[in-house]
Amino acid sequence: MPIVPDPGPVRKPRSGDAHGLPQARALTQEPLAGVPRRGWLVRLWWVMPLAAAAGLLALRAGLAVAPLDRLAPAAGDAADPPGTTARAGSIFIARGGPVIIGFVGDGEARLQLAGQDLRGVGSTRLRIVVAQGPAAIRFAAPPGARLVWSPVGRRGDPEYVPASSLSPEPPARAAFERPGTAVL
Repeated sequence: MPIVPDPGPVRKPRSGDAHGLPQARALTQEPLAGVPRRGWLVRLWWVMPLAAAAGLLALRAGLAVAPLDRLAPAAGDAADPPGTTARAGSIFIARGGPVIIGFVGDGEARLQLAGQDLRGVGSTRLRIVVAQGPAAIRFAAPPGARLVWSPVGRRGDPEYVPASSLSPEPPARAAFERPGTAVL
Protein backbone atom coordinates (compact mmCIF):
# COMPACT_ATOMS: atom_id res chain seq x y z
CA MET A 1 0.00 0.00 0.00
CA PRO A 2 1.42 3.30 -1.00
CA ILE A 3 1.87 6.02 1.57
CA VAL A 4 -0.20 9.08 0.85
CA PRO A 5 0.94 12.35 2.35
CA ASP A 6 -1.44 13.98 4.82
CA PRO A 7 -3.23 16.90 3.03
CA GLY A 8 -3.61 18.84 6.33
CA PRO A 9 -6.79 20.39 7.60
CA VAL A 10 -9.54 20.75 5.02
CA ARG A 11 -10.22 24.40 4.23
CA LYS A 12 -13.76 25.57 3.81
CA PRO A 13 -14.37 27.83 0.77
CA ARG A 14 -14.85 31.52 1.52
CA SER A 15 -18.24 31.78 -0.11
CA GLY A 16 -20.77 29.30 -1.27
CA ASP A 17 -21.30 25.80 -0.02
CA ALA A 18 -18.74 23.10 0.76
CA HIS A 19 -18.31 22.37 -2.94
CA GLY A 20 -17.36 25.99 -3.80
CA LEU A 21 -20.64 26.88 -5.49
CA PRO A 22 -22.14 30.27 -4.71
CA GLN A 23 -25.24 30.30 -2.55
CA ALA A 24 -28.36 32.14 -3.59
CA ARG A 25 -29.25 35.17 -1.45
CA ALA A 26 -32.43 35.04 0.54
CA LEU A 27 -35.21 37.42 -0.46
CA THR A 28 -35.88 40.08 2.17
CA GLN A 29 -38.24 42.97 2.68
CA GLU A 30 -35.37 45.41 2.21
CA PRO A 31 -35.27 46.77 -1.35
CA LEU A 32 -31.49 47.21 -1.27
CA ALA A 33 -30.45 43.99 0.48
CA GLY A 34 -26.80 43.32 -0.02
CA VAL A 35 -25.98 46.83 -1.19
CA PRO A 36 -23.35 48.52 0.95
CA ARG A 37 -24.76 50.96 3.53
CA ARG A 38 -24.41 54.67 2.85
CA GLY A 39 -22.31 56.95 5.00
CA TRP A 40 -23.71 58.74 8.04
CA LEU A 41 -23.76 62.06 6.20
CA VAL A 42 -26.02 60.74 3.48
CA ARG A 43 -28.35 59.07 5.96
CA LEU A 44 -28.72 62.26 7.99
CA TRP A 45 -29.09 64.72 5.08
CA TRP A 46 -32.44 65.94 6.42
CA VAL A 47 -30.75 67.31 9.54
CA MET A 48 -28.68 69.82 7.55
CA PRO A 49 -31.57 72.12 6.48
CA LEU A 50 -32.96 72.06 10.01
CA ALA A 51 -29.57 72.95 11.47
CA ALA A 52 -29.15 75.77 8.93
CA ALA A 53 -32.59 77.20 9.77
CA ALA A 54 -31.89 77.00 13.51
CA GLY A 55 -28.52 78.71 12.98
CA LEU A 56 -30.10 81.56 11.00
CA LEU A 57 -32.78 82.07 13.65
CA ALA A 58 -30.12 82.16 16.36
CA LEU A 59 -28.08 84.66 14.32
CA ARG A 60 -31.13 86.88 13.84
CA ALA A 61 -31.95 86.73 17.56
CA GLY A 62 -28.41 87.82 18.36
CA LEU A 63 -28.22 90.66 15.84
CA ALA A 64 -31.76 92.06 15.70
CA VAL A 65 -32.76 95.00 17.87
CA ALA A 66 -36.27 95.36 19.25
CA PRO A 67 -37.83 98.53 17.79
CA LEU A 68 -38.70 100.10 21.15
CA ASP A 69 -35.10 99.58 22.30
CA ARG A 70 -34.10 102.14 19.65
CA LEU A 71 -36.02 104.86 21.53
CA ALA A 72 -34.48 106.55 24.57
CA PRO A 73 -36.10 106.16 28.01
CA ALA A 74 -38.11 109.26 28.85
CA ALA A 75 -39.33 110.78 32.07
CA GLY A 76 -42.86 109.90 33.07
CA ASP A 77 -45.65 112.40 32.47
CA ALA A 78 -48.72 112.93 34.64
CA ALA A 79 -50.91 112.18 31.60
CA ASP A 80 -49.24 108.77 30.99
CA PRO A 81 -51.35 105.73 31.92
CA PRO A 82 -50.30 104.05 35.18
CA GLY A 83 -47.85 101.15 34.94
CA THR A 84 -46.33 102.28 31.64
CA THR A 85 -42.76 102.94 30.56
CA ALA A 86 -42.15 106.03 28.44
CA ARG A 87 -39.73 106.15 25.50
CA ALA A 88 -38.98 109.09 23.22
CA GLY A 89 -37.00 109.88 20.09
CA SER A 90 -37.62 110.30 16.38
CA ILE A 91 -39.36 108.35 13.65
CA PHE A 92 -38.36 108.71 10.00
CA ILE A 93 -41.12 109.58 7.54
CA ALA A 94 -39.76 108.78 4.06
CA ARG A 95 -42.44 110.71 2.16
CA GLY A 96 -44.68 113.42 3.48
CA GLY A 97 -48.40 112.77 3.57
CA PRO A 98 -51.00 110.78 5.49
CA VAL A 99 -49.57 108.17 7.86
CA ILE A 100 -51.62 105.72 9.88
CA ILE A 101 -49.77 105.13 13.14
CA GLY A 102 -50.78 103.44 16.34
CA PHE A 103 -49.95 100.68 18.77
CA VAL A 104 -50.93 97.17 19.77
CA GLY A 105 -50.80 96.04 23.38
CA ASP A 106 -52.63 94.50 26.29
CA GLY A 107 -52.99 97.57 28.48
CA GLU A 108 -53.65 101.27 28.12
CA ALA A 109 -50.97 103.24 26.24
CA ARG A 110 -50.29 106.77 25.02
CA LEU A 111 -48.61 107.80 21.77
CA GLN A 112 -47.55 111.32 20.85
CA LEU A 113 -46.45 112.06 17.28
CA ALA A 114 -45.97 115.47 15.69
CA GLY A 115 -48.13 117.23 18.27
CA GLN A 116 -50.98 114.68 18.11
CA ASP A 117 -51.93 112.64 21.19
CA LEU A 118 -53.38 109.11 20.95
CA ARG A 119 -54.60 107.09 23.94
CA GLY A 120 -56.23 103.71 23.97
CA VAL A 121 -56.28 100.03 24.87
CA GLY A 122 -55.52 97.12 22.55
CA SER A 123 -55.20 97.98 18.87
CA THR A 124 -55.43 101.76 18.43
CA ARG A 125 -54.64 103.80 15.30
CA LEU A 126 -54.62 107.43 14.18
CA ARG A 127 -54.44 108.95 10.68
CA ILE A 128 -52.19 111.99 10.64
CA VAL A 129 -50.57 114.09 7.91
CA VAL A 130 -46.84 114.41 8.56
CA ALA A 131 -44.06 116.22 6.66
CA GLN A 132 -41.15 114.29 5.17
CA GLY A 133 -38.16 113.65 7.45
CA PRO A 134 -37.71 112.91 11.16
CA ALA A 135 -40.66 113.55 13.47
CA ALA A 136 -40.72 113.60 17.26
CA ILE A 137 -42.33 110.55 18.88
CA ARG A 138 -43.07 109.62 22.49
CA PHE A 139 -44.61 106.30 23.48
CA ALA A 140 -45.75 105.37 26.99
CA ALA A 141 -46.92 101.77 27.10
CA PRO A 142 -46.96 98.63 29.22
CA PRO A 143 -44.43 95.87 28.53
CA GLY A 144 -45.11 93.95 25.32
CA ALA A 145 -46.77 96.84 23.43
CA ARG A 146 -45.59 97.51 19.86
CA LEU A 147 -45.78 100.44 17.48
CA VAL A 148 -47.61 99.85 14.17
CA TRP A 149 -47.95 102.00 11.07
CA SER A 150 -48.94 102.23 7.45
CA PRO A 151 -46.39 104.62 5.92
CA VAL A 152 -47.36 107.08 3.20
CA GLY A 153 -48.50 105.24 0.07
CA ARG A 154 -49.09 101.87 1.73
CA ARG A 155 -52.49 100.27 1.90
CA GLY A 156 -53.83 97.44 3.97
CA ASP A 157 -53.33 96.50 7.57
CA PRO A 158 -50.66 98.37 9.54
CA GLU A 159 -47.30 96.68 10.05
CA TYR A 160 -44.84 96.82 12.92
CA VAL A 161 -42.55 99.85 12.85
CA PRO A 162 -39.03 98.57 12.04
CA ALA A 163 -36.16 99.49 14.35
CA SER A 164 -34.35 101.17 11.44
CA SER A 165 -37.07 103.86 11.28
CA LEU A 166 -36.57 104.89 14.92
CA SER A 167 -33.82 106.94 16.55
CA PRO A 168 -33.22 107.83 20.23
CA GLU A 169 -32.17 111.38 19.24
CA PRO A 170 -34.51 114.36 18.79
CA PRO A 171 -35.48 115.13 15.16
CA ALA A 172 -32.76 117.81 14.71
CA ARG A 173 -29.96 115.31 15.50
CA ALA A 174 -31.58 112.02 14.46
CA ALA A 175 -29.64 109.67 12.19
CA PHE A 176 -31.16 106.63 10.49
CA GLU A 177 -29.44 103.73 8.78
CA ARG A 178 -31.52 102.22 5.94
CA PRO A 179 -34.84 103.52 7.35
CA GLY A 180 -37.91 101.43 6.71
CA THR A 181 -35.99 98.18 6.35
CA ALA A 182 -35.58 95.22 8.65
CA VAL A 183 -31.94 94.11 8.74
CA LEU A 184 -32.78 90.47 9.38
